[in-house]
Amino acid sequence: MGGTKGVLNEAHSRLLMQNLGAFAGIQGGLLSASENREVRSILVTSCNRGEGKTVAASGMAFTLAGHANADVLLMDGNFAAPALHDLFGVPREPGLSDFLTTDIALEDVVCPTNVPRLLLMPCGRAATTLFDITRSDAFKKQLASLRSKFDFLICDGSSVFGSSDASLIAGFFDGVVLVVECERTRWEVVRDAKERLTKAGGKILGVALNKRRYYIPKALYAGG
Repeated sequence: MGGTKGVLNEAHSRLLMQNLGAFAGIQGGLLSASENREVRSILVTSCNRGEGKTVAASGMAFTLAGHANADVLLMDGNFAAPALHDLFGVPREPGLSDFLTTDIALEDVVCPTNVPRLLLMPCGRAATTLFDITRSDAFKKQLASLRSKFDFLICDGSSVFGSSDASLIAGFFDGVVLVVECERTRWEVVRDAKERLTKAGGKILGVALNKRRYYIPKALYAGG
């Protein structure tokens, strides 16, 4: 896959550019957090599907790579409903699941993109479950190896209530960003999602608020 170049599709690229200011605000929050503590691997999740977490994850990676001159790896950790390979026009596999379960080389599961300093790792084979991977400790080991090679790892994970995967892996990351569509998601649901992630060992960095139907991240707020 190393020779396949990912090109962000036109509609998604336009969406990111239109909301560059909002993503720059999130970028600033992440850079500030990384200065105060070692925050370089970030899981992006949401309460439910359709709240805009893939837009948020790709936007974070886009601004960190393109405007903060950071080497960024954007990973698709949403095994239930992967989307990044479609957004960038690359094959779904090999990818993250293959990297976690086989001896495949890193260069064979990542591809360059049309955004300088941004690499993409798609989801990979569908048969793999994160439950089995986390039990074998493979996720922790491989995440540590990736963390040593990039300035930031941004993982587009599954939603908290759409799959158990987000809770399974939250504790392996330096921080978690919870994406919320505030006109749709009740605060009680957000509270429950935050509690579930925290109990799983996740460290909440903040909440990216989407106030519009087309999921524009409004701001990154400090998490408790």
